[in-house]
Amino acid sequence: MKRRHFLLFGAATFSSSLFAAPSSMPHACQAWYLPPSLAGSKNNLTLNVRDTDSALGRYNPNGCIKTVTLDELVKFHGHLCDGIVFTFLQLCVALKKLFPDGVIDRTDIRGACKNSPCMVDGLSYMSGARINFQTLRIDASLGASHIVQKISTWETYQVQLAKEMSSPALKNAEDAIRAKVAANQTVTPAEIDHVEKLADDFITMMLSTPLENLIQIQKLEGYQFVPNSSVDAFGKRSDVVNKKVGRSS
Repeated sequence: MKRRHFLLFGAATFSSSLFAAPSSMPHACQAWYLPPSLAGSKNNLTLNVRDTDSALGRYNPNGCIKTVTLDELVKFHGHLCDGIVFTFLQLCVALKKLFPDGVIDRTDIRGACKNSPCMVDGLSYMSGARINFQTLRIDASLGASHIVQKISTWETYQVQLAKEMSSPALKNAEDAIRAKVAANQTVTPAEIDHVEKLADDFITMMLSTPLENLIQIQKLEGYQFVPNSSVDAFGKRSDVVNKKVGRSS
C-alpha cells in the first residue's frame, strides 16, 4: 500500500473542542506571546522547507512542503526574546541565499553558532542541523553570528546583525542580572521588567528595519565544518534561572 501524503489527500478533521484552549487561559484567542509589531511587519517571514517522509524514507514529493514561521519558532523555544528574533531573521537571510528556489532542504544543511539557547534552538529548528548528527557545531568564537553551510556544495555564509543595529543598553542590563545570579544575589521583579522592556524595544526595531540594513551576510570560501567533541558542546541553560522571580504587578 502506498504511503499516504496528507498534503496531497487532505488532513483528517478533528473536533474543534479537542484543541480548544481552556476558557480560563488568559488571552486564549490571541497569540499573546508574539510582539504586536509582528503582524504588519515585512519581516514576518515564512520559510518553505522540505524533508523526508519517514525514519527511513525518501524526499517528500515535489510540492509537499512545510512552512516555518517566527510564531512556530517562539513556541518551540518557549518564549519570545530578542535572541530568537535575530536568529530567525539571520537564518532566513542565509537559508534563502543557499536555496534561491525558495524551498529549504533541511536534509542538506549544517551550521554553527555559540552556545546560546535561542541561537541553538533556532538553528536546529529552521535548518534541521543537530549536534548528535554532527551537523551543528557550538563555537563560542562566533558571538552573535551564525554560519550555515549547504552540505552538497559546501557553499557557506556567515550572517549577523549589522554593528549599528545592536543594543548596548540591553546587553548591559542582561549582564548585570547574570552577574547577580552568579553571585547568588536576589534579582528583583523591577530589574527583569526593565530588561524585558529593553528587549521589546529591540525586537520592535528589528522587525521594522529592512533586512538589507539589519543583517550582514558574508560568503565564506573554503570553510571547513568541524563537529564538536561532546564535552565542547556542554553548557548551562541561562533562560530559566529567574523563572520563580515574582512580577511587579
